[in-house]
Amino acid sequence: MAWTDYLRLIRFKGHVTFLGVVAAAIFFAGRIDSELIKNLLLLYLSFNVLLYGGIYAVNDVADLKADKANPLKKNRPLSSGKVTANAALIFAAMLISLGLISGYVLFGIKMLYIYFAFLAFNAFYSFVAKKVHYLYIIGASITHPLRGLMALVMIGYEQIPYFLLLAYFFLVVGSTCNRKIVERDVNGREATEVLKKYTSKQLLLIEIAAFAAIIALAVIDDSKYRLLYGIIILTYIIFVFAVYFSKKVRNLCKSVLTH
Repeated sequence: MAWTDYLRLIRFKGHVTFLGVVAAAIFFAGRIDSELIKNLLLLYLSFNVLLYGGIYAVNDVADLKADKANPLKKNRPLSSGKVTANAALIFAAMLISLGLISGYVLFGIKMLYIYFAFLAFNAFYSFVAKKVHYLYIIGASITHPLRGLMALVMIGYEQIPYFLLLAYFFLVVGSTCNRKIVERDVNGREATEVLKKYTSKQLLLIEIAAFAAIIALAVIDDSKYRLLYGIIILTYIIFVFAVYFSKKVRNLCKSVLTH
């Protein structure tokens, strides 16, 4: 058991989602200065490394049996036996505690509430939604709009663009469907029992419905965020629908899932 195995539990390769927090903070703050960069670095350490590192470790414990049978995940620290479940839970408790404390100390009570919301939604996903048809996709996507809200709280932005955050949620729904499509066709194996209930047609229909919802939100939201809606729509076309016609995108998804 090496310290590098514990670092792998934090899943640094999955931290690319923090770029969304960075982009939101820069866009809504309307500036890039030393104060903003400092706060983003502190938020990354507090949220992604500490709080979410602990959440990832808990999820790995919850998924241990399925991950051992999954060709994409069997080499992770827990499923390979390099880290025990008990050790992972102790490590997770330490990270989550430090994450909550640092979030409150650095950014105040509102950020602490958001951190607790992340914990609640992840618990809902790991122990409820992951086992229920259709809740699975929602549960896997619901935390992502909170990242945008987190960026707004960090910079002190008061006008919350709820429709825009909802559009981002539907973008993640489509992306989650894509990950499940790729995950289920690797060596003909499926990661979870509930995934077997989704047909490829159902996943495609969910993706189309989510895309239609984004378009509808962009039309009815009479706001100043047209550029962001355009970026969301373009991202959906390139990175969600592309899996169906681009082998490079599909292989990239497989590479991400393997780690």
